[in-house]
Amino acid sequence: MSEKTNKPLSRSQFLGIAWAGSIALIFAQAAVALLKFIKPVSSGGFGGSIYAGLIDEFAIKSVNRILAGRFYISRTENGVIALWQKCTHLGCAVPWVE
Repeated sequence: MSEKTNKPLSRSQFLGIAWAGSIALIFAQAAVALLKFIKPVSSGGFGGSIYAGLIDEFAIKSVNRILAGRFYISRTENGVIALWQKCTHLGCAVPWVE
């Protein structure tokens, strides 16, 4: 029978294992970040129906904020326009400014 001898790690072996472990951890974190970046955002979007009220409830030349849909409704003499409140650049909420 062969007996195993527990030989202590040398300094270079320990540093090699530590470097390999840290590099593996960095790649694992990068992989998780990449997967989170690729995953589509599942919260809300266009296409849903939201009841904002009757057209007669909105005064002409008025702007009303609809919280349920995160948009503004503006009624003009020609009709009604809905403007989404979300910034296309960073996704932050845009306040209405006259």
